[in-house]
Amino acid sequence: MSYTWLRIGKGILHAGDSMWTDASAGSGAPCCSNSSGTVTVSDPDAGVRDWILASDTNEILLPVQLTSFSGLRDRFDVILQWRTASELNNAYFEVQRSQDGIDFIPLSHVAGHGTFFEPADYYYRDKSIGLIKSPFLYYRLKQVDYGGDFIYSIHQAVLME
Repeated sequence: MSYTWLRIGKGILHAGDSMWTDASAGSGAPCCSNSSGTVTVSDPDAGVRDWILASDTNEILLPVQLTSFSGLRDRFDVILQWRTASELNNAYFEVQRSQDGIDFIPLSHVAGHGTFFEPADYYYRDKSIGLIKSPFLYYRLKQVDYGGDFIYSIHQAVLME
């Protein structure tokens, strides 16, 4: 399988078996290597550009750049906040909770911004913690795109005592 890096607002890098080329430059010149399973961009502007991993058909595999995700207990509720740097075809986030960090249940859907190349802030208040007797609650986000593809965020543990 090959991959593409989509540079937001600028261009695309296409991946072969071991060499990535900058398709947006028109020359297809090699710019980065993938020999060790990681991609290193040798681009003088790399520090000021954003990149998203996508497939060779330009179908985005990681359509959302999640930059933060946090949870905090607020008396009888848990407040979740997260931020994205950009979004591509983002339908919604499904907020999920677990008492053991393994078995998660869906709580709610929070609408995404579709395709949006600006930072976006999100918020969800879990008012259903009620009589849960657990020292921690674990939360994660299931990000779903318009095609139904999804990816999970990292877990966020919230101290309940």
